[in-house]
Amino acid sequence: MPFVSSVRGNFGAVSKNKRNGGKFDVSGGTITVAGGYRIHTFNATGTTNSTYTFSTENYGLTFPVEFLLVGGGGQGASHHGGGGGAGGLVYGNNYSITSGSYSVQVGGGGRNTDLVASGSPQRQGGDGGNSSVFGITAIGGGGGGSVNFGSGSIGRNGGSGGGGGAVNTGSNNSGGSASQGSGTGYSGFGNAGGRGNNTGGHAAGGGGGASAVGQTGESGSRNGSGGNGASYSISGTSTAYAGGGGGGGHSAGAYQASTGGIGGGGYAEECQGDDVGNSFSGTDGLGGGGGGHCHGGSVTVRYGGSGVVIIRYPL
Repeated sequence: MPFVSSVRGNFGAVSKNKRNGGKFDVSGGTITVAGGYRIHTFNATGTTNSTYTFSTENYGLTFPVEFLLVGGGGQGASHHGGGGGAGGLVYGNNYSITSGSYSVQVGGGGRNTDLVASGSPQRQGGDGGNSSVFGITAIGGGGGGSVNFGSGSIGRNGGSGGGGGAVNTGSNNSGGSASQGSGTGYSGFGNAGGRGNNTGGHAAGGGGGASAVGQTGESGSRNGSGGNGASYSISGTSTAYAGGGGGGGHSAGAYQASTGGIGGGGYAEECQGDDVGNSFSGTDGLGGGGGGHCHGGSVTVRYGGSGVVIIRYPL
């Protein structure tokens, strides 16, 4: 018999159940029970992709499952950096599985190791890792772009695109585009990152989220906020996932702090002149994009939030 660790219904590594006149054993992930469903949750550790196995022994049965995949969020960029794009999100229902072992990958949050240098290096944020199961993939979020860093000024493509870096001369630094992820019969959710400003104001764009594009930076006013994510109750509680990271920037005048998108997006504090404002990482387990760095000083390294894979089925 499986070990029951609390009255709430937390189980050990293997769950057993009877359905359709037979029985099946299912293992993998952290197993909980809520609302008449058994739920398997798989998480990554920080910026490292994690691999697991979801196994079923169905004794000849086929049964449907519901699943949610969220890729790791992209990292916000340094030096007037765009916010990181949220991880792509793929939701599916009534997916039939049979006996066997299924590989589960959970994407870690984006990290560019070149972003650890002191001073004000101009570096794009790193992309989040992909999450996958059943041959279906949610693409990791794109890293944000950095100011006047050539092609690195543009937000990177991903599940949702990273925000474009701030601009003090020249044309817009565009946000990255969305390539949310898909599999047979399923498509993903994600949006493009916002543009960096092109009128001398140093305002970066926000990263895209599952439900909305990243906001464009506005000269003399605000940095672009991250796009909002999307809410699901597959965990047993309504939870928002895949929010984009807010952009950083600076100006001679005060700049309104950006906000992270609902669903785990990090943000950047208000910047004034050459003062340094902090940025914040995306939330682990939600696939949120990281906030972009403000300006100058030593770069405090922030990351994208790790993704998640959740599978549930009726008791």
